[in-house]
Amino acid sequence: MPPREYHFWVYILSSRSRNLYVGITNSLIRRTASHRKGTGSSHTAHYAVHRLVYFEYFQYVRSAIAREKQLKHCTREQKIELIEKTNPTWEDLYPKPLHPPEPHKQIPCGNDSKKSNCKCRALEDVKLSWCQRLLQLPLLLLFFLSFPQGICCRSVHFFSKPIS
Repeated sequence: MPPREYHFWVYILSSRSRNLYVGITNSLIRRTASHRKGTGSSHTAHYAVHRLVYFEYFQYVRSAIAREKQLKHCTREQKIELIEKTNPTWEDLYPKPLHPPEPHKQIPCGNDSKKSNCKCRALEDVKLSWCQRLLQLPLLLLFFLSFPQGICCRSVHFFSKPIS
């Protein structure tokens, strides 16, 4: 029996007046539909936040949760900038994401379906300039080579983000 494939999305919904809501789900179409019916969240029902304007796909739940927490701590301006990079007209993307896209390279941390006591620090939490990142690459390469079983999935975002 082949292993089950998991799909997780982190998404941002918006109202017409651009109130924002960040969430996580394992079924983007179903969750967006529940927000549209008014049963998804009291915040989205009260402020009519039901337009899907941004989403990211993840294979592992821990990666999705880490990204959701990261987005929830972003300022409103940072969220708007993120949305406008991929969806400059704020077009409603529902129901376009019918099939999950190819995930970015993600490294699972232990058994991803169970909660673990992984306390490693996520590298994306550290705000670094592109120059600082380049200087740390040799150290990170040495760090990765010393863990042949893999490292915490949250640190993968350090390498998947473009250096700007």
